[in-house]
Amino acid sequence: MADKVYRQLYETMAKRGGLYSGMDIPEFYNLVEELFTPEEASVYMAIPPGYSPPGTIAGTIGKKEEDVVKILEEMAYKGLCTAGKMGDTTFYGAPPFVPGIFEFQFMRGTSTEKDIRLAKL
Repeated sequence: MADKVYRQLYETMAKRGGLYSGMDIPEFYNLVEELFTPEEASVYMAIPPGYSPPGTIAGTIGKKEEDVVKILEEMAYKGLCTAGKMGDTTFYGAPPFVPGIFEFQFMRGTSTEKDIRLAKL
């Protein structure tokens, strides 16, 4: 199951583009498995191009909006999606792998065990 969702994540990123959208190689899968839980990968893939409110994203995957908001907020904290507020609504976007997700991992300037694992991958 997890292998399937990460394969789908690669295919989604490849369609969306970016300077580096991933490669169908073990090293890429090792990296995205370190970054995304299978549930986060599913939510990332449900984010349409541009920015969308959580209700739209939740509707795409058939989950409750409040459950998806929790996942999206954690993903935004981890640098796996972007978030911006307009009025009372938060909109979420799915950045490409590079530039985007990969760089967000190191922008905090921390040196945690996870940071070291990511750098090695």
